[in-house]
Amino acid sequence: MSGYNVEQLKALALDVMAKEEIVTWGELWDSMMISPTTAYKYGLEQMEDIKSELYRHKNKRKKRMRRRWAESDVPALQIAEYKLLADDDELSRLSTSKITADVNVAKANILLNGPADQAS
Repeated sequence: MSGYNVEQLKALALDVMAKEEIVTWGELWDSMMISPTTAYKYGLEQMEDIKSELYRHKNKRKKRMRRRWAESDVPALQIAEYKLLADDDELSRLSTSKITADVNVAKANILLNGPADQAS
């Protein structure tokens, strides 16, 4: 395709997405047989209807995956789904390592700058 027209590219993108479940920009560019440079030059990634269709496809795929994970007897898939649904506390409890930071700012300041009563 030479002599690109932005409206033709937009129509091609939406047509390709209607036929295939495209979930990444790279998949879209490959299916349209255009380079990423061309796509970005014409601003295809900023067009709301293309973005909306891409996100709709992603969400559809995510829902399908979560449903399969929930119905699975494989513990790893069940844990993966739980991690997606977990709040921060539940997620930290699932983690195999726990990192916490307790910072005492006043003590750190003394260590870095020396005691406040010392004259420089």
